[in-house]
Amino acid sequence: MILWAIGFGCNPPPAEEEPPAPPPVEIASPTGTGPSYRIRFSAPQTQYLEVEATFPVDGRTEIDLMMAVWTPGSYLVREYAQHVVDLKAHGANGPLSVRKSAKNRWTLPSHGEDAVRVDYRVWSSERSVRSNLVESDLAVLNGASTFLTSPSLVNQPHEVRFELPEGWSRIETALPAHPSGDPHHYLAEHFDMLVDTPALLGNPAVNTFDVAGVPHSLVSLGDHERWDLARATEDLTTLVETQQAFWGGTLPYDRYLFLNAILDTRGGLEHRSSTLMMASA
Repeated sequence: MILWAIGFGCNPPPAEEEPPAPPPVEIASPTGTGPSYRIRFSAPQTQYLEVEATFPVDGRTEIDLMMAVWTPGSYLVREYAQHVVDLKAHGANGPLSVRKSAKNRWTLPSHGEDAVRVDYRVWSSERSVRSNLVESDLAVLNGASTFLTSPSLVNQPHEVRFELPEGWSRIETALPAHPSGDPHHYLAEHFDMLVDTPALLGNPAVNTFDVAGVPHSLVSLGDHERWDLARATEDLTTLVETQQAFWGGTLPYDRYLFLNAILDTRGGLEHRSSTLMMASA
């Protein structure tokens, strides 16, 4: 009786159904010979930014990715990779396994495809000129703490598109505009230029002036209503004119930005065609 109840009197359990296959991830064809990035802020109040990166593979079976450990002008180890989370990779035929090969490096198979797509998020909460800050109404971004690249692609052009959240009106950066002319679309000549060109995003106040025929901008983001921007621009014009007169010759850039994030902290870091500053109102 007991055997009958155990072995024959019970219906067999239903077979487990196979979970549905995840939908294929769209991988945009590379528009150039180097990486391309799409930066989003779907929930900026959480202090995360999202990166969708496409890397041309050119038939290789494996690709290495890396993140910088220092930022130009501040030559100390910063461990930016510790802020990268939820990194996933995809090929044309589905997800790809990712192996953390060093503290700031990742290796993934590419199966000889034309390109792979890598998605990740970056925790951005530091009020510092050498890292990233994302808040509900603004962002301060540095390239070293944002972009992965491949060692084999560092000398190739790096293309970047930004998608701004609702209520954010503009981006101010010295990155060259992409030839497409699309808004918020940029093209760095190589990885060094990308990491040496910070950006302010949100609703900054912008005051412009020329020195020796070269345009300059004082960009103020954050609590700029209490700043005397007109006077600050006059003083800055005098400073640049004095420097130009002292050194003589033509200015070594086509455009220069003074990026001033007024966020109740302080700091300054010089870059290729801009300076990133933080100050208190």
